[in-house]
Amino acid sequence: MKRDILLQQINDAREHLRRYPASCSARTRREDAFSSLYDLEDEHFNTRRAVVDAQRRLLEDYALPELVYQESKTCCWNSSNADMFEIIMLKAQADIEGHGDNACVEPTPFMNKDGGYAVFKDFADSIGRGDQWRAWSEDESCPPANVVNDTQETHDWTPWCDVTIGGEAPAPAGGDQYEPNDDRNNAAVVGIGELEAELCGDDPADWYAVELNRSGVLKVEVIFTHADGDIDIALYDGSGSKLSSSAGTDNTELAASDVSAGTYYLKVFQYGTGNSCQSYTVNFTL
Repeated sequence: MKRDILLQQINDAREHLRRYPASCSARTRREDAFSSLYDLEDEHFNTRRAVVDAQRRLLEDYALPELVYQESKTCCWNSSNADMFEIIMLKAQADIEGHGDNACVEPTPFMNKDGGYAVFKDFADSIGRGDQWRAWSEDESCPPANVVNDTQETHDWTPWCDVTIGGEAPAPAGGDQYEPNDDRNNAAVVGIGELEAELCGDDPADWYAVELNRSGVLKVEVIFTHADGDIDIALYDGSGSKLSSSAGTDNTELAASDVSAGTYYLKVFQYGTGNSCQSYTVNFTL
């Protein structure tokens, strides 16, 4: 699926930045892929940008923002390394944790400010890793070498504090990678195959959207431990009509329906409520 390709492009750019955090080209590749992901999610799944960011953005994206190449000396710094990335992320984590209960602080962006990178060098010294922080060097021809402050590109993203709760990454009940997917409009887009997730007592339901490019029999199997709570499932078509459901009393729920190409929705929910979290596995086959 195109969505999977875009997510892979984002992750590839992140992997490069974890080794070379000053890389402006990797930051741009990541944001270009996110821009395409926003368009895809909006057009095909009616998913708001803030929801995409809450589901897909990592703290490191905000700590390593995209920069304007011709106005940012960081872009010429090819010798940044993995140790520096760790320091940058430790600084970002310290930023978001070091505030009051009712405040939110944006992580410090890794970029040239006030003529240098003193805030990161000072932090590295404070945690005993000052010898791992390298001084800036002009590793390639650098027209903006003398700029006092780097310039960030205009961001498409939702600001960190608008997609976080108390300065921490959103962790709705359930807390798995597919949250927040508590209703059909925010269904997590998945493909044919297997996934693992969880429900908690205050998590009303988990919704998944699977996009099919051919007809056949769509089968859904959900496996869990019934002793930990009773999970039921329902399968819907793109218009919201229920196609199949399962509400058994053992460790497996099965639902199936004849389908054509299109988008279909699975609702996974607990019968009754509980306080503990419950893991489950979903397997989509066609």
